[in-house]
Amino acid sequence: MASAAAGNIPYKDPAGKVRLPAPPPMQWDPPIPPPAAPSSGTVTQARSLFAAPAAPATTSTNTSTPDAPGDSAHVAPITVNATATGIDLTPDQNVLGKGSAPWFIDPSISADSGTQHWVQVQENHPDTKNYDLQSPVGTGYCGYTAPEDCTGFGRYRAYFTIGISPSIYTQPGGAPSPPTVYDSKLLANVSDASSPSTNTPFGLYWTGPIDGNTTWSNQPCATNATMGGCAKVDTSSWLTGTGPISFNVTSQMQQAASQHWGNWTVGIAPDDESNKLFRHHLSISPGSAPHIQTNYDIQPSAWGPSITPQPGFASTNTHFPCNSGGTNPWDNVGWIGANQNIKLSVNSWSPAWMNLYSAFHVFWNSSASSGSWGLNSGWGGSVNTGDGANSVTIGLSNLQDGQVYGWNAGAYDYASPDSGLSSPWTGLCYFGIDRTPPTVSIGSTDFPPSGTPNPHPTKFAGQAGTFALHGTDPAPASGAASGVACFRISTDPSPVTGWKCTDPGIIPATTSSFQFTPGNWGTNIVYAQAQDNAGNYSQPTAYAFYAPWSPSSKAVFGDVTGDGKPDIVLPDNSGNLKLISSGADPTNAVSARAGLSPNGTSWNGVQFTHRGSLSQNISVDDLIAHTSSGVDLYQVLNTGNGTYNLPTTVGAMPSNCLDTSGKNMTCPAGIGGDWSKVTAIAAIGKPEGENNTPTSVSRTSLIAVVNSKLWLFHGAAESNNLGDYFDGTARLLSGSDWTNYDLINPGPANGGNQPTLWARNRADGTIHAYRITGGTTPNYTDFADPVANGIVLTGVNLPTGSYPTVGSSGDLNGDGLADLWATTPSGQLKLWSGAGTATTGAVIGFISTPAPNLVSMPGVLGHWKLDDDANSSKAADLVNQDPTDPSTNLGSHPGTVTNTTFASDNPSGTTNGTTNVAVFNGTSSEIDTAGTTVDTTKSFTIDAWIKPTSNGGVAVSQDGTTTAGFMLWPDRGTWRFAMANADATGWNYDWTGAANANATVQPNIWAHLTARYNSNSGQMSLYVNGALANSGYHKPTSAISGKLTIGRWWNNKAAASYFNGSISDVTVYDSTAQPGTATGAISIGAPTPKCLDLNQGITTNGNSVQVYDCNGSAAQKWTFNPDGTLTANGGCLDASRNGTANGTLTEIWTCTGSANQQWLPQADGSILNPVSNRCLDDPSWNTTNGTRPQLYDCNATPAQNWAFSATAN
Repeated sequence: MASAAAGNIPYKDPAGKVRLPAPPPMQWDPPIPPPAAPSSGTVTQARSLFAAPAAPATTSTNTSTPDAPGDSAHVAPITVNATATGIDLTPDQNVLGKGSAPWFIDPSISADSGTQHWVQVQENHPDTKNYDLQSPVGTGYCGYTAPEDCTGFGRYRAYFTIGISPSIYTQPGGAPSPPTVYDSKLLANVSDASSPSTNTPFGLYWTGPIDGNTTWSNQPCATNATMGGCAKVDTSSWLTGTGPISFNVTSQMQQAASQHWGNWTVGIAPDDESNKLFRHHLSISPGSAPHIQTNYDIQPSAWGPSITPQPGFASTNTHFPCNSGGTNPWDNVGWIGANQNIKLSVNSWSPAWMNLYSAFHVFWNSSASSGSWGLNSGWGGSVNTGDGANSVTIGLSNLQDGQVYGWNAGAYDYASPDSGLSSPWTGLCYFGIDRTPPTVSIGSTDFPPSGTPNPHPTKFAGQAGTFALHGTDPAPASGAASGVACFRISTDPSPVTGWKCTDPGIIPATTSSFQFTPGNWGTNIVYAQAQDNAGNYSQPTAYAFYAPWSPSSKAVFGDVTGDGKPDIVLPDNSGNLKLISSGADPTNAVSARAGLSPNGTSWNGVQFTHRGSLSQNISVDDLIAHTSSGVDLYQVLNTGNGTYNLPTTVGAMPSNCLDTSGKNMTCPAGIGGDWSKVTAIAAIGKPEGENNTPTSVSRTSLIAVVNSKLWLFHGAAESNNLGDYFDGTARLLSGSDWTNYDLINPGPANGGNQPTLWARNRADGTIHAYRITGGTTPNYTDFADPVANGIVLTGVNLPTGSYPTVGSSGDLNGDGLADLWATTPSGQLKLWSGAGTATTGAVIGFISTPAPNLVSMPGVLGHWKLDDDANSSKAADLVNQDPTDPSTNLGSHPGTVTNTTFASDNPSGTTNGTTNVAVFNGTSSEIDTAGTTVDTTKSFTIDAWIKPTSNGGVAVSQDGTTTAGFMLWPDRGTWRFAMANADATGWNYDWTGAANANATVQPNIWAHLTARYNSNSGQMSLYVNGALANSGYHKPTSAISGKLTIGRWWNNKAAASYFNGSISDVTVYDSTAQPGTATGAISIGAPTPKCLDLNQGITTNGNSVQVYDCNGSAAQKWTFNPDGTLTANGGCLDASRNGTANGTLTEIWTCTGSANQQWLPQADGSILNPVSNRCLDDPSWNTTNGTRPQLYDCNATPAQNWAFSATAN
């Protein structure tokens, strides 16, 4: 394509042949009135001897339009310059802007049909043949003798054969239809006039063909009238003097295009063939001979409609550019998920090489709403395909969740009010919008959930259990949902994005269960994530369950419950002793209440140990206990099932002292008499060797640190039935300083059956092992120096700041090797499996990766199982309930039952899960407990199983003077947790308002609810069936205290909102009972997410935080901490300059504990900054690498929907 010298635009094929000519583009303005025809008295004669009669006066009614100029309009060509990249059109500035508006620019495509043959026939020479000879060609009456001799007077006529350009009917390959003719004009040029001042009307006539034999006597038109018998085309074209004349031949050229004419013959003659003043010559010179200029167009093509991102089905990982095919594709639409704008595209081509735009028709029709949009891509080029296809983008906010949309598109080469052509519209495409993530829950009768009333696991640790999966994909009101596609199962709580349903190990939604084998006894956690067909991911759901010890496992000492398996006993936050047993769920197991401790108030701070007993013929471990600087050593007797009685003193310290070689020595200060100089104790079992399959536990011996030295107090002989606890000796094991070592009693861990002592160096966190060898004559030389002797066990390092308590109960996982456990400051218990030779039991280190958390250790403030007898007037509290003392059978906070019955039900839905539950009538039922249970200024957790019959009514609350300090209830279809800001009338509550689909209330269905309040961060969290369902923020606290009430609310100093339904197993803890901190990636923008990223991993103050391609680096590993901070690489996410306004950017900064570094994950996927009450926001939902998140009003849009885990290790 190039511009020719004449200004036209020829389109050439690769061989250089012109395939499509375009005339020069033109410009014009509105017409000006033509001058009046001159009168007879003002005629200027030339070549004429006679004056011409005056022509009738005319007034133009032909105005300019976008299609053509009007009469007397200023018309000028547009300068054309065609290059490799485009066509430049430069209007003539002498015309553009002159006169009055509007001005018209016409770069149309047209074809030119030129003269092929011509002939002049003469009445005065009737037989003369002038075919293709005369130039110019005369028309009109020749009546002159001088200076031009007509050689006889008579009429002249001019005939022309016009070759029709095939362009006006040739359909290009790929074009949907042949060309469409818009308008055609026959143009001729008058080169001579007999009377230059005479305004002459010319007519155009449709004639028959001409050839070499055409003469006056043998011509297409008759001579008895003006062009007799030939049809006149259009109206006359008037001309004064010389110049162009034109005729509208549009209908004729439309017929020519339709019938594919090769040529068309016409004649031109003045309207009065007898008037010699109308005599003229018509030029047939190249460029000025008569020709037909036809403006035409060719219908554009539109094809390949497509949607980005492509809708599809995640279940099969199939996606479609337009629709899923089939007979009725609207019945099986593909889906597009949240966080995505939609781009509709269509390929288009103009065979006429006109610029195109595409129109898009989008429609929807559902029970929720119906409507349509007309969208316009804007002008593109003449070929718009692939990445350059015409497209429109539909903003996310314009698309309705749950709606199915249809659309199609067509291409246009004109815009109204102009005229032009449009393509046939494409077939219909469909897509559905699903922004709501799915939910997933897990259940198992083999391993019931932790905290289940009366659990009865049917499988054991090391055995595969069946776990049921239940996924839902909530649909909005009157909308549709894509449906759950698949599930991902993991023991890692971090949310993972980018996985597909077709990946290995992913469970399809059509499969309702999976097999999982818990490796260790104790509390295990398995996590599930669901993906729906639109590609939305659910938050990970945690399923905590207790796996009892397998009966086939090897028995070891350390058993306190009588099942022949080792157990862990630790104090909880309330000062009670918590039993972590191999055979029972530890959630509600209290081994010894705080009042049974040696100091009478709490087991926290008490030194205690267990491995065997100081008494004779005991089958389970008793406890040996000592208070700091206390003068007495105590034995706390086991009742046989893991609960303990009041402690009893063991008497004075043995005073027969032996040195390190076993010889008698004088007892140094602190040995003999009382036990006040003891700082650490460890019951090690029998030094000469343990029997690993005993019918009773051997009498134990005690190692203690006394005045910084290590001493052995050997247990009394098995045959001693005199009530002695020790054999009377105190043997010095080491004269070195053991003050900075924590003593650990793993039992045999050195390759034989003799005990080993482990010790943690509190200075560096290393774990050391010291062996007892020698069989019946024990050798204790390993104990001589804690630094120089023994071995350092590899694999772990447990600093006291991270793990204040360490211990061992022997082989906890049944692999033949003793294991190590430790507790975190938040009460988490972690286990490290021993590494070594299982056949001998020799431990040389530990597996460095900790096993899943066994259990949190919150203090139980109250526990009402609500399994009381049918007509009971009291509801027992298990806390401080002593079955051996009937006076305390009801525990610390027994409940007074009012109009409440107890009936059989199965809250957990498990085998053998049937128990009595409390049933409330919705009008007057309540259970009021005795005394204050919860301090609402501190962290606490409420755990309960609840089955509502209807919405409304408060399930659990705590009374204040005027209102309740907190409440838990089903609120119009959503589970809520609220905390009061003031003990006053009216609604003075913060509540969990950031809900997801897990919060949906299901009437007559049991739900396991856990409400948690973290007083440090202000975070309120509500979990439903183990999944985070609702979040909120509460600070400052109100300090409302009073009795805990089950079944109603306290409002305006009166009972209100009675609960209708059933409640079971209500437990109150004195902490948030969180499994721990959450560490992992925080992402936005599924299904191709970007991650929250610390720029280059640099923690320099002020370094930017951004969104970036997820890459798994340390710069993208963020930790939600219990104190409300969000950290990466040791730095805190910080709202810049303590800003709280919309638009405040985020950065990394040294952790200061300030309010601008507080970030709370919410159930709806947002991350709240409490001090500003705004959310972490990706500006304009821009996932371009380097975009910096900001603070912005919380709005539940995709720009604030961050994927993260709410419960994690």
